[in-house]
Amino acid sequence: MRVGIVSDLHCNLAGLARALTLMGEVDELICLGDSIWEYRFSNEVVGLLKERGAHTILGNHEEGFLGPHGTRARQAEWIDRSLLCWLAEQPHRLELQLGEKRLLAVHSTPWEPRGAYVYPHSSLLERFGEVDADFVLYGHTHHQLV
Repeated sequence: MRVGIVSDLHCNLAGLARALTLMGEVDELICLGDSIWEYRFSNEVVGLLKERGAHTILGNHEEGFLGPHGTRARQAEWIDRSLLCWLAEQPHRLELQLGEKRLLAVHSTPWEPRGAYVYPHSSLLERFGEVDADFVLYGHTHHQLV
């Protein structure tokens, strides 16, 4: 099984298109949040994720945009309302069973409060071992880590 993972796109359609090209055919596509950037919405990025059937979770940028402080930004006439509704329906965490493996996808951390930056040499990485999953995927830091 091939799983494609993207994260922290921040409205970068060219980056998403390039990543999709490089990963080729995948059985599952997962976006670990922050598909948008601050109070900017991208019909193209969100539309492509939806079109590709991506499992998409909310990051801190979606939370800000969809929360009270994003009210004015959400009222922009050019925003595709169906895509906005689709994005708003996405979860903060996703648990998937892929074959015999359990996968947990989060934007930052699986514990509250969400939002910590867990860098490759952080002692917080050990806490991911407490999670009941074979694999934990997270974004937020803009650092690749396996």
